[in-house]
Amino acid sequence: MATYQRLATTYVAQPKLNGDRVLCSVNNGVVSYANRHGSLYKFSVKSPIGAAAKSVCLFDGEVEGGVYYPFETLVFDSKDLRNECPSVRIAHAKKFCKKAGIPWLFDTPSADWLARGRANLPRWEGVVLKALGSPYLPLASDTMHTSSWLKLKW
Repeated sequence: MATYQRLATTYVAQPKLNGDRVLCSVNNGVVSYANRHGSLYKFSVKSPIGAAAKSVCLFDGEVEGGVYYPFETLVFDSKDLRNECPSVRIAHAKKFCKKAGIPWLFDTPSADWLARGRANLPRWEGVVLKALGSPYLPLASDTMHTSSWLKLKW
């Protein structure tokens, strides 16, 4: 428990949904989805994001079961948030999801939830830790770590 509390003062933790990592851009109501490598996402996505976003927005999130769930906001109403703390980007995404009617799935896991580990499969495949105060530095691959993002799979 002490380790978990120490991590909570250094990182923000979010559960890792077992889906496809996808960026969602909105430009005046036109919605586009791309994979982590920048190619257009080729599968059908259900999301009310276009109707809820007013101008230029960019979200990072997961597609699970054909539904897009943003976990961070990178640009909102043309304001670049990539250099903001992860907690700020996450708070923006949570607020936006509430406004758009998208279920928020990425609250910091409890110690009990973490202890269940593999029992959370198949929907959840682990946890992502993001260093507080760090800019947006996405993981470019499923196995990559950066100095500010650490993915822990079950």
